[in-house]
Amino acid sequence: MTIKVGFLKSESQTLVKSFDRGSKEVNSYTINSEEIKKEPLNLLFFQGEETAQELGQFIKDEHKFYPILDSSSVGLNIDSFDSLGVEGLNNVFEKINHRWLLSKNIQTVESMFTTITYLKDLWINDRNAFFEELWFAIRTNLGTTQLRIIFNDLKMPTAAAKEKGEKPVLCQSFVQGEKVPQIFEGTDAEEKLMKEYKNEFNEGFNITEYNSDSGQLVFCANIEKSPILVMAELSSLNQLQRSILAGFFNGLQ
Repeated sequence: MTIKVGFLKSESQTLVKSFDRGSKEVNSYTINSEEIKKEPLNLLFFQGEETAQELGQFIKDEHKFYPILDSSSVGLNIDSFDSLGVEGLNNVFEKINHRWLLSKNIQTVESMFTTITYLKDLWINDRNAFFEELWFAIRTNLGTTQLRIIFNDLKMPTAAAKEKGEKPVLCQSFVQGEKVPQIFEGTDAEEKLMKEYKNEFNEGFNITEYNSDSGQLVFCANIEKSPILVMAELSSLNQLQRSILAGFFNGLQ
């Protein structure tokens, strides 16, 4: 699993340190103010109140995706950050990410009824928007670095085929992304995965696989007998997060 931590050097430049927990490799590179909006960061530092004021709107917009805070709160500056290896980066990330996720989890619990009501409405009226919002809700509460949701869909016939009496065909679609979701038409791979896990869709929510070392999570769910397969990479999984996932899918039945 790859984690990306950034440090705002200036209004136009951000130093990014990307580290892989498996290989223990660290890569450093610099991105500009436009690239940072697309970069799937997991944590971002700035230095000083003046910088925070200058980048106020940017910080407000990006904070929903990952934690952003003053580096002095964890005793870092740009030089000490640049010298961090895998262990140092991981320790800083874990400490901050845990607090950020806990805050997001509590917010979700407090607004669970409203969120489920909203998702239920999308399920009926805009299925693609439903899966995009569900993707974002799962990402926010688990802090995933990779997230893919596979679901059954209908492939509509062309106008010419419709005239010949052809009807919609069952197929698979999936929504995935690192920072924002995108929906794609499924391939043979998605069809195969749905068949592979078909016996796991008997419950509203069911975690089938979780490897704490690799951070790989697979869980199955169904909404109104429609199967949903979720595959993710994440830093850790605790009981509160499990309960939130169960609450989402049980509430959507």
